[in-house]
Amino acid sequence: MPSGDMALAGVHYAKVTQNKDDEGLGRVKIQLPWLDNGTADQTAWALIAAPMGGDKFGWYTLPEVGDIVAVMFLSGDIAHPVVLGGVWSKTDTPPETNEDGKNDFHGFKSRAGARFVMDDSSKGKVYFADKSDKNVLVIGDFSSGGSGGNAKGASTPAPISGSPSGGVSLCADSGKLDITAKGKLNVEAQNIEITSKTDVDVNAGGNANLKGGLGNVNAGSGIKAEGSQTKIN
Repeated sequence: MPSGDMALAGVHYAKVTQNKDDEGLGRVKIQLPWLDNGTADQTAWALIAAPMGGDKFGWYTLPEVGDIVAVMFLSGDIAHPVVLGGVWSKTDTPPETNEDGKNDFHGFKSRAGARFVMDDSSKGKVYFADKSDKNVLVIGDFSSGGSGGNAKGASTPAPISGSPSGGVSLCADSGKLDITAKGKLNVEAQNIEITSKTDVDVNAGGNANLKGGLGNVNAGSGIKAEGSQTKIN
């Protein structure tokens, strides 16, 4: 192992060998290639330098076993390593490639492939997707340009957009939109309007009740009411 204070000054490459900390402190153990026994040795538990951290809050992204990380040592002491962050390489490639040089996409991709992408292009949006890209949430106008970086999304995402006035819209540009609940589904508003370009079907397994202060039924051609008993008061 290199000797002298200068040997432990600066930043070093290391490989994560263990990330299960029995004390639950979010630490890892690492290997340093210049230790006496090379990759057979590992250091003491290394702290993780997170963008933000406090008592049960902060940014939690524990390095995976096998990851290459950049590490330094508190006061140059090998017994007190601190992991500064991960390092990409030709072997461990980044989730985005910045192919056009505009650096429009920023975000996070998990080991399983779930993605959170912020699109900073002129048609910016925020994009969430699972590994399959079939479960997609886009905040912004998906059809107005840009993309989710390498998270391309399903062919028919359902964008959710908001306005400065507080309005929110959910739109399926093609196909259908289903809203289901195993329990009770409540819809409440000052006024509710339902419009269909063709038919409107309302089905109930039990009773169907419609109540109001004043009831109006209008039809362009006619009104048909059927039942074993029909009462109109």
